[in-house]
Amino acid sequence: MDFEMFGTSAPAWINMVREPLPRLVSRYYFKRNGDEFKKGPRMGFNGTEEDLNRSFDDCVLSNHPECSVEGGFLIIPYFCGHEPACQKPSHWALQRAQRNVVEKFAFVGVLEDFNSTDRKSVV
Repeated sequence: MDFEMFGTSAPAWINMVREPLPRLVSRYYFKRNGDEFKKGPRMGFNGTEEDLNRSFDDCVLSNHPECSVEGGFLIIPYFCGHEPACQKPSHWALQRAQRNVVEKFAFVGVLEDFNSTDRKSVV
């Protein structure tokens, strides 16, 4: 967002992200099992019974599209932006996301390292 266009300066953006592989595995099983508040498949899962019961390991070993490298592209669009090109896996989208993190974010931490994150440096 262009804050200068509205006559104000940009905020100091901060974020915590998950490691890509644990996030992908978590999303894989969440799509199938939901959570304790809403039982059953969530997030538009529309596979077969066999797909529903396939483990993540079997999914990877069978080269199933749901477990492909494209599945790991989940966080790049968030940092890349809202342009249509940011929504498709590409070297350009990755570079744009990296540039935005460096130029626009005061801090980006990794959730799995939360306890060792120096949150005082953010404030």
